[in-house]
Amino acid sequence: MILKKASRLKAKEGIELTAMVDIVFLLIIFFMTSSTLIQVRALKVDLPGTAAADSEIKKQLTLSLQKDGTLYINGRVVSMQQVTSALQKRATEEQTPVVIIEADKSVPYEQVVRLMGIAKAAGIERVSLSAQLRSKGP
Repeated sequence: MILKKASRLKAKEGIELTAMVDIVFLLIIFFMTSSTLIQVRALKVDLPGTAAADSEIKKQLTLSLQKDGTLYINGRVVSMQQVTSALQKRATEEQTPVVIIEADKSVPYEQVVRLMGIAKAAGIERVSLSAQLRSKGP
């Protein structure tokens, strides 16, 4: 009779995996939701085009000014005279042309204001300054 009681009280052998499976599911959910919040701009994707999307891209003109004073229009190196003529041409071709100025943070403020003035003189009313989003903190 003593032998029967000992066999019934025998402990279960093995590892309980329920808590570990719960943790794994929580980690999967966390990484899935946090990965959708990350914006990856380095990927080159060949997107299909439509007439509406192409016209919107055409309306946007990007002026880039590097710290050494080199000017770019949509990635092409240009002189200040070419910038003036390109802006005047764009102002006559488009109803509401958009100019985005991307200037290096070490470029003197005077040069950025000068580009804004050239755009305004060419008849372009919508001028935007591009900036990089900073992480929160001091």
